[in-house]
Amino acid sequence: MPARSDTLGDMATATAPPGTALWSPDLDTYHRMAELGLFGEQRVELLDGVLVAMSPKNAPHEEALHFLTECGFTTIDLRTHQIRNQSSLSLGEGWEPEPDLAIVRRDVERPYHPGTAELVCEVAATSLRIDRTTKLALYARAGIPEYWVVDVNARVVEVHTEPQKGSYATTIRLGSGTLAAQRVPFNVPLDDLWAATPPR
Repeated sequence: MPARSDTLGDMATATAPPGTALWSPDLDTYHRMAELGLFGEQRVELLDGVLVAMSPKNAPHEEALHFLTECGFTTIDLRTHQIRNQSSLSLGEGWEPEPDLAIVRRDVERPYHPGTAELVCEVAATSLRIDRTTKLALYARAGIPEYWVVDVNARVVEVHTEPQKGSYATTIRLGSGTLAAQRVPFNVPLDDLWAATPPR
């Protein structure tokens, strides 16, 4: 793990392994740093008040995300909803994750970024541990009604619904057939998703 730095510039531009806690800024400082482009090439998000290094992009992750986005554009009414890719959600003080895909009503409250989503999806190529633990607990506490973890290595989607007390009451795993979201018209043919996603 790289040494922690007391200077914003050195910390923000350092390259760190995924999941590494880099620094604990307040929310206003985090927003200002992002606006100024101080993070450089390092992908970061704010989780429980801590700036955390995100997993690097790779081909399976990118292709799966492109496919999911294309599915959304064929069915989602863009007059009422947004399809957001790797964009922040403001889920409470100290919590601004950047899910791979979120479907958000256009009329939701936006304390800085949208404050909730109808569906959140994380594509797990190298981030499965944090997506199943930290992210799952966060989205459940925030009341996100449906959370998908797309495991491109195992070729399975974990569908979490019914958020309760920092977890989800219902979890199913699907590897084939058509996956349909509960609250939005978003349908994903899983066999086509895997075909579009190259193996690592």
